[in-house]
Amino acid sequence: VRWMIGAYTYEQHNRNQPYTFAYPVSVGRTGPVTSFNGTNNSAVFGRLSFDITPQLTIDGEVRKAKETKTAEEYGNGLPPNQQNTNLPAGGVTYSDQRDFESTTPRFTLTYRPTEGTTFYGIYAKGAKPGGLNALLGFLNGRATYQQEESTNYELGWKQSLFEGKGYLTLAAFYTEATDYQLTTSVQDVTGSSTNGLASLVTTQGEAEIKGVEADFRMQLTDHLDIGAN
Repeated sequence: VRWMIGAYTYEQHNRNQPYTFAYPVSVGRTGPVTSFNGTNNSAVFGRLSFDITPQLTIDGEVRKAKETKTAEEYGNGLPPNQQNTNLPAGGVTYSDQRDFESTTPRFTLTYRPTEGTTFYGIYAKGAKPGGLNALLGFLNGRATYQQEESTNYELGWKQSLFEGKGYLTLAAFYTEATDYQLTTSVQDVTGSSTNGLASLVTTQGEAEIKGVEADFRMQLTDHLDIGAN
């Protein structure tokens, strides 16, 4: 029996403001902050592995995560907590914050009948957090997009060849996704685009992904190997 537990945290904050001839950096001035967006993600996770027999192992894993997205846009100036006496203060034209939570398990069954031969099967849940399309999305009636979730299956075979000089891997996979996220072109009603078009993320129903993969490698000499996939 083997086990592992862990924790994860991630933060990203973006403050957008122009650097132009009107606001040269050389004199210590930048343009007014036009928007702010931030992402905070935290998670706890764990794994438990058990050898059913010397050749057969089962692994169970789970991850519980929460992601918070924040977005603000300003009309003509800095937000209240970043006022600059050299620049006019502006009002908030858009502000939103959303939380996205997920619990994603994964189970793996591994069978090694002989040295250099491995068969495996995987069942897993996945999640891609949703987010905010800020003012552009709000004006287009798509202020937010939902969290994408998936159910995943995979079967595979890994084989060592020619006394370890080569290997072959084969895998088949199938994924069912709900609330599929897709980047979509829309009319730029904010007027910031020169061609009148902009893009935002939308939720587009369900999707299926299926396929097979193969990978072959062979060491011909100490200095030359070949491969195909």
